Amino acid sequence: MNHSKLTQKQILFLYAFLRQADRSLDKSRWTSLKELNAYYQNRIKPEQMIHYLKTHFNIVKKDIDLTNDGSSQRTVIDRVRTFFQQNHLTADELSCLYNLLLSFDQYLKSDSSYTSQTEILRIDIAKFYSRILAPKISSGNLKKLKFTEHYEQNRLAKPFVLNKVIPEDFYEKKIN
Repeated sequence: MNHSKLTQKQILFLYAFLRQADRSLDKSRWTSLKELNAYYQNRIKPEQMIHYLKTHFNIVKKDIDLTNDGSSQRTVIDRVRTFFQQNHLTADELSCLYNLLLSFDQYLKSDSSYTSQTEILRIDIAKFYSRILAPKISSGNLKKLKFTEHYEQNRLAKPFVLNKVIPEDFYEKKIN
């Protein structure tokens, strides 16, 4: 299988962004899409993430759904494999991530309301970051990332700001 090596900061950043997207979509059920778009005006947008993935990783565009594998438990072999390939994502995993971000971006740019398709997208995003990215992150970092800032969050809670885990190469354009 073709793998791409990621730094730990890239893994944390992808996890935090996807968690933010999941929680924001969840909270946007009761508000308008305009308000959700306004939230993302001053934050990292999905299209920036898509550009980052395209410029820094080899994305193979194909329809793959790794989030609906039917199993919620990871086997011991999966955990051992994860330990030895901690910072790797397969081409299929990167393609799935790319497709999830494309769908999220298309939803934000659409004029539709929250539908069952939006809920399916939210669940797929949650499955991706919890099944594929979370095992690559230490439990201490997962505890911090659990409080990642999101749309319509409790104003009394002290959130984890996404800017703390932005990789150094996020804003630079990679020349091949």
